[in-house]
Amino acid sequence: MIKICVVTGTRADFGLLLPVLIRIKNDDGFELQLVVTGSHLNAQYGNTKNEIISSGFTNFTEIEIMTNCQTRDDMAISVGDAIVNYTFYLKSMKPDIVLVLGDRYEIFAFASAAAIIGIPIAHMYGGDTTEGAVDEFFRHCITKMSILHFTSCKKSRDRVIQMGENPSRVFDVGSTAVENILNLKPVELGSIEEKFSFKLSDKPLVVVTFHAVTTEVEKSLDQQRELIKAMEEISNVNYIVTKANADTMGTEINKIWMEEGAKHSNWLVVDSLGRENYLSVLKKAEMILGNSSSGLSEAPILRVPTVNIGNRQKGRTLCDSVICCDAEREAIVDAMKRAVSEEFQSICEKCVNPYGVGDTSIQIVEHIHKFMDNYKGEVKSFFDIEMK
Repeated sequence: MIKICVVTGTRADFGLLLPVLIRIKNDDGFELQLVVTGSHLNAQYGNTKNEIISSGFTNFTEIEIMTNCQTRDDMAISVGDAIVNYTFYLKSMKPDIVLVLGDRYEIFAFASAAAIIGIPIAHMYGGDTTEGAVDEFFRHCITKMSILHFTSCKKSRDRVIQMGENPSRVFDVGSTAVENILNLKPVELGSIEEKFSFKLSDKPLVVVTFHAVTTEVEKSLDQQRELIKAMEEISNVNYIVTKANADTMGTEINKIWMEEGAKHSNWLVVDSLGRENYLSVLKKAEMILGNSSSGLSEAPILRVPTVNIGNRQKGRTLCDSVICCDAEREAIVDAMKRAVSEEFQSICEKCVNPYGVGDTSIQIVEHIHKFMDNYKGEVKSFFDIEMK
């Protein structure tokens, strides 16, 4: 039996990991070691470990780390402390392979501990780019520490190979976001309305998520204010605002959301909707607004327009259903008006999804089995490509 350790640190990465976790849990060839860390364990971010439990995963290890990182100095300290805690866990559990997803600092810390100890790492979604976040270099560092790679699209696979990774171990498997949506059993809006005591069905819905742009953090609050001005200008809708991640300036951003939410009767500000509620609301939404990766990977599958603000997601592969604009009130308002136009709605209906066909988790589990059947502990080498 293969001992496979999977780590989750946020509501976002758990949602993407879930189809893979379910397959691993139901596979007699695997022994799942699940680590729950990061903002999952912080009440300030919605105690999202409860979503993990409600999804059927009750046997996991909690590892607390510093999550209220208001500066990049805080983030560096958190990474250092986390590596120590993660190392003790890995030494005790001795997994055969570690599976990590994405690019956040807690995932970088976990991968660092595993790589130094000598545990092989499988990495989901290397090769993506987010030029507006420090996650960019975290992701690329995780790629270089990993021996097995699962990318979300062909362009990302090409980038991973360009970084010197052996093509025989780099697989374009698509995104589990597609799989989640194709398998979604929508929650009735009525039950969501009852849970959050907020009317959703009397006006068009707009889902809003805004994170700090960590490469220009000093501008983040000003950019949020510009977004708020745009939301106030287009007031004939209901706004569902999900709070920011546990990133630099996240606490300050969320404080402003709470203050502003109290002033606007058509705003619902929540720590987390929960995965099924979120996707169900998104499916009914008129658009998604902000700078979340959900607008690039999930909304297009549902044919929902995305207004992507600023530079946080700069460099990502985009569907035609995504409108990019500057973080300025006028630009945001213009983009929102375009998103609901008949012309753009027609574009959304015809957009082609570059992120797979919904079998991502099947491919990942099969590739891990094949890799472990043949892995002899060899050290990976740099793969040279011919330069033109």
